[in-house]
Amino acid sequence: ITWTTSVPGTTEVDYGTTVAYGDTAWADPRPTIDHSVLLSGLTPGTTYHYVVRSDADVSTDRTFTTPAVPGGSTLYRASTDFATTQGTQQWTYRDSVGGLMPTLLTSGQVVTDFGPTWQGSEGFALLWKDGGHPGNSRDVVRRWTAPGDGTVAVSGVAHTYAPASTDGVKIQVKQGTAVLYERSFAPNDWSTAGWFLPAVAVTAGSTLDFVINRGGATHSFDATFFDPTVVFTPVAPPSGLSNVTASELRVTS
Repeated sequence: ITWTTSVPGTTEVDYGTTVAYGDTAWADPRPTIDHSVLLSGLTPGTTYHYVVRSDADVSTDRTFTTPAVPGGSTLYRASTDFATTQGTQQWTYRDSVGGLMPTLLTSGQVVTDFGPTWQGSEGFALLWKDGGHPGNSRDVVRRWTAPGDGTVAVSGVAHTYAPASTDGVKIQVKQGTAVLYERSFAPNDWSTAGWFLPAVAVTAGSTLDFVINRGGATHSFDATFFDPTVVFTPVAPPSGLSNVTASELRVTS
């Protein structure tokens, strides 16, 4: 959502499925006349209401409708699919060494702030439903594994939680060793990153990794919102051979 103002002001959007709104996008307190906000957690095929805010000024209510998931495709979203069992809905929670995170935190300050959280072998290597925190020497990796051959549309939104305190964070979307998208957040960067990769080919068992790296010299204050969405469209079976098993095929002379 973009808009302009006649005088510099802050940037904020309230949105939701009714005029009560209920959600507020990541706000940018820096004064500007050119405003831009990326929204996250939207449900396909749904009409949303929103207002924009700059300082004390508020717009009138407006609406938009999100596109529906194409027929035959499956939506996977990190935040709504998050689970306390590894592998649920094709998602696993790892560190950059490659191992599964061994510990599920169900109490403590991080759980109070973000809900149940997977913890790696480094204490600050953490992944919760819609974000995470890198370790000092290990990145944190949210991995999606393809259930079959097909294509995926990959999108999402990311921002740091403490721009004034972090010395930098880097996020990546990777397929194997190939980097499909990368964004670095410098100190005092209040912006939101957004990406859309419309047609990435996948094979059964191949993976997409959503990585949070400390970016700067330390991992202090590197908590990051990072909520990717994957829409998987399987390869269509050959015409006329759907639901036919190999044992049912016969060759006659």
